[in-house]
Amino acid sequence: LTAKIIYPSIYAILQDNVNPVIPDLVPESGSTVSTAHSTLSAIIKDVGKGIDETSIVIKLDGKRVDGEYDPDRKKFAYTLTGKLKSGTRTLTVQAADKAGNQAKPKTAKFTVR
Repeated sequence: LTAKIIYPSIYAILQDNVNPVIPDLVPESGSTVSTAHSTLSAIIKDVGKGIDETSIVIKLDGKRVDGEYDPDRKKFAYTLTGKLKSGTRTLTVQAADKAGNQAKPKTAKFTVR
């Protein structure tokens, strides 16, 4: 690592080795929602370089759905185009930060009535 220093000062090189976390999913695991529930979302937090938006994968019943990540709110959301089918559903979210650190995937099983 080399750098050209113009002004003498104190500099630091930081290494991001902290995994991001996915603390919240909506709907929550164990919850019951109506067929009219319209949004799936996840809070994805990172204390280092930030979330790599291209790494976010959200799946509903094993099928990937595309949504939008808001880095200011640390929230990924997908708005459903139709009603949810009744029954037990599984929501899974994976993500990584810009340093390549992987979050532990988070899964929520919820019931639609």
